[in-house]
Amino acid sequence: MKISLIAAVSTLVLAGGSAGAATVVVPGTSDPFLAGAPSGASVDFNGVIDANTDYAPAESPVAISVKGGDTLIISASNDPTLGSVGNCTGCTSGSPAGGADINSTPFTTTGFTALVSGFPAALPINSLVGLFNGPSPSVFEIGDGGTFTVPTGATELYLGTADGYQWNNNVGAYDVTLSGPAVPEPATWAMMLVGFGGLGAAMRSRRKLAAATA
Repeated sequence: MKISLIAAVSTLVLAGGSAGAATVVVPGTSDPFLAGAPSGASVDFNGVIDANTDYAPAESPVAISVKGGDTLIISASNDPTLGSVGNCTGCTSGSPAGGADINSTPFTTTGFTALVSGFPAALPINSLVGLFNGPSPSVFEIGDGGTFTVPTGATELYLGTADGYQWNNNVGAYDVTLSGPAVPEPATWAMMLVGFGGLGAAMRSRRKLAAATA
């Protein structure tokens, strides 16, 4: 239980950002075609399970809880520690705006129903992309950032990168900052941290009492 509490608090601290904002790291390995997929699910290229195959959760995109109708302001930059995103080791990398356009690529899936059937035309490779779940999910370009409205009924925003196939050999990461009404204020994080601290103190007290009466 002690480890679980530490992990929960660490997650909250990492998620907290400036006023009304949260910052997350989106690895270049984040495959948007694995959005919402259960652990062990895969996306393969041309129906062949091989080194090109991506698996959840290793190559899953980053999930952010959202509410339909809210407005999100998103900005992104290269992660200073992990570097800019490239679609393979040694490949040319760049900013979240990406590089040359890639064509829509046909994908087959194993173990789950695909949320998307392909990329829109003229999507820059290595660019930051997003996908809202809901009635009509589709991948859209985020790039360096912008203002986005959460579709009605959507509850998750998935953040990934654009590639043709095989995200598992991608490198680098993007730092992505989100702000808007769906992002918890720092005061909310503080209250939750206090709650976790109180829970830990209560558990310690119960253990001491049990030991004293044993």
